[in-house]
Amino acid sequence: MKRFVRAGIIGLGRIGFSLGLDRLREQPASHARALAENPAIRLDGGCDPDAHRREEFLRRYPRARTYAHAGEMLTDLEWDILVIATPEDSHLPVFREVAAAKPRLVILEKPVAPNLEAALEIERLAKEFAVPVLVNHERRFSRDWLNIRDLASSGGLGELLLMSGSVLTRGAAWYAGDETRARGALLHDATHMADCLAFVAGAALTVENAVHTGKDAKGNVKGFSFSGHAGEAVYHMNAGYGGRAFVFEAEFLFREGRLRIGNGVFSLERVRKSPFYEGFHSLVPAPSVRPFRRTGYFSGMVQAALDFLDGRAPLRSGLSDGIAALRVLEEAAMIAGIFPEAKG
Repeated sequence: MKRFVRAGIIGLGRIGFSLGLDRLREQPASHARALAENPAIRLDGGCDPDAHRREEFLRRYPRARTYAHAGEMLTDLEWDILVIATPEDSHLPVFREVAAAKPRLVILEKPVAPNLEAALEIERLAKEFAVPVLVNHERRFSRDWLNIRDLASSGGLGELLLMSGSVLTRGAAWYAGDETRARGALLHDATHMADCLAFVAGAALTVENAVHTGKDAKGNVKGFSFSGHAGEAVYHMNAGYGGRAFVFEAEFLFREGRLRIGNGVFSLERVRKSPFYEGFHSLVPAPSVRPFRRTGYFSGMVQAALDFLDGRAPLRSGLSDGIAALRVLEEAAMIAGIFPEAKG
């Protein structure tokens, strides 16, 4: 009989558990549901200091064991996959415990850490204990983003010229006195978009310019924008700005077309003889293109973890990718003068 893969989750908050109950999101939308719905995996444990969260988790997954502290979980069973889905300011101390237990794979929620210094220490520990780490930049496993990455890399739309990405949130881009650095959209959400742009471009982002809206009476920064290059392409990115709507959207302009992707958005335009101007070409919608009904973003991430453990594929979305995104955001924030230069 084939051995099952034993998985456990440390942190039973939104991404760890409760988003799997959201009736509007594409499911699975939590680590718990994605792991439990894969037939090759047995979800055997959940850890959280909150007793109510443990009770809710156990009600949904009655075969699993629950733990109030990571130390109890790590010494109780041998784990193949351990998910760290705690708040990012606890990633380093939790990872220090987890790495010493040497699971076969750690799935680490993004951002890797609240700041670059902590992220680099996680990387050092991963190497010391020889523990592979998959960072849950979930759009790297999403069918729509994979489609755009493939279109960009195949050259079917010609050279990639320009990218723009926006992560617009009700909250500020940066909160004054945030010692951990990741509470605002600048690091917590925007690392995700920075990773997406680098993923599609197939090149690291460099930062050349950065500005912000200024600091309010409390010292908070409402919005933040920066730009630079990804290979030969130019990019521009926005984070925060305090609007009512949550916007996660990117646009990719190619020599022969344009792609837009985001929450509920997927469109393709191709360069055609202009219907508006004689002697010119214009971008014309491709009518056959529709948004993906199911993108498989979370289930795809879990399957990628299994493929790695089974030796069928190399590790995707590793620590180096997560650290690269964090590095870009910290560098941009330092150029804009939001906070002083960090270590690392």
